[in-house]
Amino acid sequence: MKSKISIGLLIVIVLMTMFTSCSETDKPLAESAEEVASRNENAKSLIECGQDVISLMDEMVDNEAYGSLYNLPTSCDEIKSNLRDGNYSESSAVYELSISADKLFKSLDMDIDKDSFSEDLYKYVCASAYTSFATQVNAASGAEAVSTSATFTAQKCFVNDSVDANKIYLYVFENASPIAIAFVTEGDGSVRAIGQFIISNTFITDDEQSIIESCEALGIAGVTVKSIK
Repeated sequence: MKSKISIGLLIVIVLMTMFTSCSETDKPLAESAEEVASRNENAKSLIECGQDVISLMDEMVDNEAYGSLYNLPTSCDEIKSNLRDGNYSESSAVYELSISADKLFKSLDMDIDKDSFSEDLYKYVCASAYTSFATQVNAASGAEAVSTSATFTAQKCFVNDSVDANKIYLYVFENASPIAIAFVTEGDGSVRAIGQFIISNTFITDDEQSIIESCEALGIAGVTVKSIK
């Protein structure tokens, strides 16, 4: 139990250090109801926004200069090569994963007392739980999987007032590793999309039920999965 707690703390702490808010220039100015409605009508879908992040991740793994910035150990070379060989241009399926922050905390053996935090800090901690999902999955495959996925993690900010809750989209590809995109709401219509590779031979993504079972095998219970593509 102690080792699992340590891993859980490490996952959240590491992810919170890379957690950056959308800049003020990315956030919308005060708008009328008509302007908001018009903007939302023309906004990209979440699937499209996630694919934009995936395109950036694809560029990251293909760019030798980018990879060299982080000095990954040679033990990660095979994983990098497999990621580089993947085709991420078009997903074969996309699943929406819904789970409460409380259940994510429970999967990390973290006892979070909401009353111990301010409202803003609690929202921040909850958001970090959603970005920890992929790292929890990768942790079962070892330190190399976690390190490599963290190196090629990407995020983008966009505006869409229709997103009212944090959620995870799982993108599945024919000949490439799956990618989890955590969509985190930040108020005023700002949404941050954080993408991470799923590096695992045991996390099965054939259909909704296989994803649920894969999550449960890792101690992540209470996930609802819906096919959206």
